[in-house]
Amino acid sequence: TRHRGAFDAVIGGDPTAALAIRLLHAMDLRVPEDVAVVGGGDSILTDYGEVPLTSVNAPNDAAGAKAFELLLERIEGHAGAEFRRLMLPTPLQVRASTVHGVAH
Repeated sequence: TRHRGAFDAVIGGDPTAALAIRLLHAMDLRVPEDVAVVGGGDSILTDYGEVPLTSVNAPNDAAGAKAFELLLERIEGHAGAEFRRLMLPTPLQVRASTVHGVAH
């Protein structure tokens, strides 16, 4: 590999990740061969950038609704004192910025 840096991946929101791809190319680094790039938001930038961008799409609406539901439980005195860990499914759309051999 031609990788010359101290990192092998970049993670940020879709706009930041799309810009990172442009900057990595300007540094003569290949995506994903030298550096993998992951964005967040699954925006229009994922399909139309220099390299199709792998992206995580956090369900912000569902998280907000659950947070409000938990707050109402606490206000109404129905919440227990025990700690609960809640996890919402978060889709990952894998594209060419992280996988060798994915069509551009």
